[in-house]
Amino acid sequence: MSSRIPEQLKDKTALVVGCGGLGGYVVEHLVRIGMGKIIIADHDCFCHSNLNRQLISNLENIGLSKVQEAKKRAFSINKAVQIIPIEEKVDKTNIQKIAMGCDIVFDCSDNVPTRLILEEYCEEKNLPLIHGAIGDLCGQVAAVYPGDRTLSKLYKDFSEKKLPTVSYVPALVASLQVSEGVKALIGESQLRGKTMIIDLSTNYIKIIGSEEGR
Repeated sequence: MSSRIPEQLKDKTALVVGCGGLGGYVVEHLVRIGMGKIIIADHDCFCHSNLNRQLISNLENIGLSKVQEAKKRAFSINKAVQIIPIEEKVDKTNIQKIAMGCDIVFDCSDNVPTRLILEEYCEEKNLPLIHGAIGDLCGQVAAVYPGDRTLSKLYKDFSEKKLPTVSYVPALVASLQVSEGVKALIGESQLRGKTMIIDLSTNYIKIIGSEEGR
């Protein structure tokens, strides 16, 4: 399958929402695998606390735009890729503009409201949404197709709290996101309508149906 992937991806456009722990790794993989165009949306700048887990952060770019630094890194790897950096926080007022023309959306955001906005947009536009989330030594990945409403079910009555994490957790979860995203673009994701739950403290991995909830 690998020899066919770059040829099929060179005319595709991916939107990556969030360019932190998950998003940096997702962009890296998409650039290296041959995605033709990548839209990266994040309003934030790098800070020292990002250094433990965010691939693109380093001591030289503290205080600089995450999406602009992602663009620089992408071009240092693959000059054929087209990168569209958008220094905005995705919300209901700008998602239509930001996501215009994309074939797939990667949810690398860090909050539930943004995730549900992405789910609603992808439902409306008939697009696959590849969701990822991390916290502590845990992560999850889901492939959300129109009609699934997976995130609405996962995050029903969800009390949001942010937990610190370490570098290998976003690296693993982002790799799985890109793997499922590639499958969605050239066929169908193995996680359609399902969620993979990962706990690296015990090497626990389980796949649940969206109807099972959180």
